[in-house]
Amino acid sequence: MAHVVIIEGVERGKSFRLDAERVAIGRDPECDIVLADQAVSRRHCELRREEGGWVVADLGSSNHTFVNDAPVDSARLKDGDRIGVGDCELMLAMDEAREEDLKTTIVKTFRLDGPDMPREAEAPLRRKLSFLASFARTAEAAETSAALLECCARELSVALGAQWGVALLWRDEAWKIAARAGARVKCAFSRTLLEMLRAQGESILCADVGADPALGGRASIVESKAQAVLAAPLASRGALLGALYFARREGQFAPEDVFLASIACNQAAVLLARQLAQEALEEDRRRLLDQIRERQAIVGSSAPMRAVLEFIARAAPADATVLVKGETGTGKDLVASAIHYSSARAGKPFVQINCAAIPEQLLESELFGHERGAFTGATALKKGKFEAADGGTVLLDEVGELSPACQAKVLRLIEERRFERVGGVEPIKVDVRIVAATNRDLRQAIESGKFREDLYWRLDVLHVELPPLRERPEDVRCLAEFFLGTLAAARGAAAALTPAALEALEAYHWPGNVRQLKNVIENAVIMAAAPLIDVKDLRLIDIGKGGRARDEEPWKPRSMAEVEKDHVVRVLKWARGNKKLAAETLGIERCTLYARLREYGLHKEAGGSKAGK
Repeated sequence: MAHVVIIEGVERGKSFRLDAERVAIGRDPECDIVLADQAVSRRHCELRREEGGWVVADLGSSNHTFVNDAPVDSARLKDGDRIGVGDCELMLAMDEAREEDLKTTIVKTFRLDGPDMPREAEAPLRRKLSFLASFARTAEAAETSAALLECCARELSVALGAQWGVALLWRDEAWKIAARAGARVKCAFSRTLLEMLRAQGESILCADVGADPALGGRASIVESKAQAVLAAPLASRGALLGALYFARREGQFAPEDVFLASIACNQAAVLLARQLAQEALEEDRRRLLDQIRERQAIVGSSAPMRAVLEFIARAAPADATVLVKGETGTGKDLVASAIHYSSARAGKPFVQINCAAIPEQLLESELFGHERGAFTGATALKKGKFEAADGGTVLLDEVGELSPACQAKVLRLIEERRFERVGGVEPIKVDVRIVAATNRDLRQAIESGKFREDLYWRLDVLHVELPPLRERPEDVRCLAEFFLGTLAAARGAAAALTPAALEALEAYHWPGNVRQLKNVIENAVIMAAAPLIDVKDLRLIDIGKGGRARDEEPWKPRSMAEVEKDHVVRVLKWARGNKKLAAETLGIERCTLYARLREYGLHKEAGGSKAGK
């Protein structure tokens, strides 16, 4: 009668008779073999009796089922095969004698200072166990994979008495040196021996390299003058991560050195797998941030902008709605675009809707579309923005300007992923991600009854507030230089900012934020008389601080006649003396314009162009 025996786990040594056609293994009390291990799924796998023996089949477990350390969906078993289930390991015993041997071996106790320990072996074993305990602590303290591999090469070289050691990673079907330890010699390693290790998945010891016909004449062996070589794999969950390779120029490695290296490598491989996975995630995150900066032109290295970029990197892979807050000109549309193009929806449409720019009576039709005949002028069916963005992302800019009717329909779309066109009755299903942006205080709008509270909470799943430019002055210089380079290149000209101009830009409070900075640089590039832009070329208007433009005089009370005269003169100057164009712009007859000019005493000075006469 076949049995399975737990050889690793909390009930180590327990045996189960396989006396049914199907034997379920898992954490569920209803299973035939119940394993009290949180890493085991409720119904993890089952053993099935088939013609010629037993088969193990995974039941969709979270942590997979392993046979002899290799993950399997289904596999035929033979006597002595090891079955990995969570943190437990079972062994198949096909007969009673085999089961008794396993149980006897497994449950045998062993004390370091007991009568089973030969006195002559006690000291060396104590030293090895002490090394393994110390090695585990040192390896666990390593913060990176490089530091861990360096620790492995260094510590094991000393423990094994090796002249040198090499830690290698298996990457892209090739061995790559990651760390070296020992004598300052060229640490050549035998790829032939490492290929044997990779094929067998076990540690390898070659006591006399020169006498081995497969290795003795190899250039790497001759060059390193190695006499004895020991190599141990770094493998986790059946995946080869790398290897440790040690050599001695004199003497030999003892057989117990192989066990010491293998145990140490097993400890290190678990840590290495975790660190490599963490480093891969960190590299993906850095690459995503670089892509966001490069593709979306989000410029800035200040702490507030680093926080925004970090938010984009974390929010993009998710599919939740995002609420972007910030003053006008802070770049809310750029953040929404970066979230879309860094997500799995990047290949689908990105549709921007400015809710404040569309008349209220047309907004619902723009968002949701309309059926033919839905209202006067609806002569054909029209698809709305949400329908056009199916599979992609919709940016609802100035979402606080949505009418109550549109708010209700947007709420339903978020909750049910469906809506009806204006004048329609059939629900239309769409798959869109919504990013909402606003410069208003929506909580205040809720209190005043202008915005639905339930819609607010649907939109505010993920939340980011963009800092105004005045709160990150360290970014002004890099933004100014970025805009200057882009705008000057578009005009095919070279331009630069003087140190004084840069200081003025950094000292300014930027009420219009990044948009205003871009406009200031564009104005300077176009209007500056020389390629070198100075303070006098910067149009910095002190809006919001009770100030004035640099080129304007202080305000003083004036009569309506003076204001009218000034306005007429400005319009005439703008029209370059063309009185017909000036009169049309002012909305008056040309004869009225002539009368005004005579009244102002300007009819002779404003002779203008012939076109205006």
